[in-house]
Amino acid sequence: MPGTQRRSGWSTAIGFAVVLSFVLVWRAAPEPVVAGDVCGAEVGIECRTGLVRVAAPDAQTRSLELSRLIPAGVAAVVLAGRNDEELAVAAGLATSMGGPLLVLPAAGLSAALIAELDRLRPKTVVVVGSPADTDRVIGLLAGHEDVLHGARIVAAAGLDASEISASAAQLLPRHVAVAYVIGDHDILSAVTVATLVPYEPGPVLVADYAAAAGETLGALSHLAPRRLVSVRGRNGFSVEAEATMIHYASAGRLIPVDRVSAVDPNEAAVQATERFRTEASEAYLAPLADTAGLFAAAAVARHLHAPLFTTGFDLPEPVTAEISRLGAESVVVVGTDAIVGQRTQLEVSEVLGR
Repeated sequence: MPGTQRRSGWSTAIGFAVVLSFVLVWRAAPEPVVAGDVCGAEVGIECRTGLVRVAAPDAQTRSLELSRLIPAGVAAVVLAGRNDEELAVAAGLATSMGGPLLVLPAAGLSAALIAELDRLRPKTVVVVGSPADTDRVIGLLAGHEDVLHGARIVAAAGLDASEISASAAQLLPRHVAVAYVIGDHDILSAVTVATLVPYEPGPVLVADYAAAAGETLGALSHLAPRRLVSVRGRNGFSVEAEATMIHYASAGRLIPVDRVSAVDPNEAAVQATERFRTEASEAYLAPLADTAGLFAAAAVARHLHAPLFTTGFDLPEPVTAEISRLGAESVVVVGTDAIVGQRTQLEVSEVLGR
C-alpha cells in the first residue's frame, strides 16, 4: 500500500461513536494514502473505506497523486496548464480517451511528472494549450524518450480556448456519444462540465455566447455527436448561436439537445448521478477554489466509475444525500486543509458513519 497511514486525532472532537463509524486516512507521504486490500475486480485499484485525503500544496502535485490511483497501461495521458477553459477541454479529452489529466508545472516538466508518465506507459500523450506552450512541452518530452516507451505525442493547440477545443475534438472519432458546449470565459460552465464528464465522457467545445466561431462549427460537424449538451452559465447562448451549433452537430439528423444550467454545479452533478448511477462504492469531492484539482479529479472519477461533486468549507445537503443514496463506502477529498476545511471533512465523516 503506497504511503504511510496514520490515524487522525478526531476522537476528542467528535466522540467515540463517530470514530468507530469511519476510518480517517491522512496523507503523510508523496503517494496518495488509501485504506483496504487490493480489489480483485481491477488490479492496481485499491479498495478504500472512510475519508481519503489527496492533499498537496499545489495543483500539479495533486493531479499526480490522483493519477497514481489509476493502473498503468492507459490509452492516453492529457497534459494541460492552469487556464480553466483549457483544463475543461483537457478533462473532456482525458475522460474520452480513458486516462488521467496531469496539470503542467509553470516551469515545464517536473521529475515527478516524468516518473508518472514512466509508470503509466500511455499509448498517447496529448499536450493541450497554445502553440508556443505545446511546442515547448513536446520539445521537453522529446528529451525523455527512454521513459515514454514509444508513446505517440500530439498537440491540441490553438490561439484561444475555442481553437484549442476544436483542435482537441479532431483527435476523437466521429459519432461520439455526447459533445458538450460551454461559454467562453465562463468558469461556472467549465466547472459544471467537470461534474458531468465522469458519467458521460465527451469532448468539450468552448464557444462565444453570441455567435459560435467557424472552428467550433467545424469541430461539431466532425464529431457528429449523438447528443449535444449545451451548458449555460449566467448568460446562456443566443438563440441563433445555439441553433447554428445544433445544425452543424446534427448534420441533418434529429439529435437530442440537453440544456444544463451551470448556476449550481452540484445540482447538475446530482441530476447526472440520479440518471446514470444507482450505487457507487466511492465518491470524489473537489473544491471550487481548486479548479485544476477539480478537472484532474474528473478524469480519475471517470476511470474509477465514481461520481464527482464540488465543495467548499461546507458540504451541500443535496451532495450528502446523494452520497448516502449511492451507498458510497468512501469519499476521496481533493485539496489542502486550507481549501477544503475541517468542517467539510467532518460532514463527510458523518455521512459515512450513517
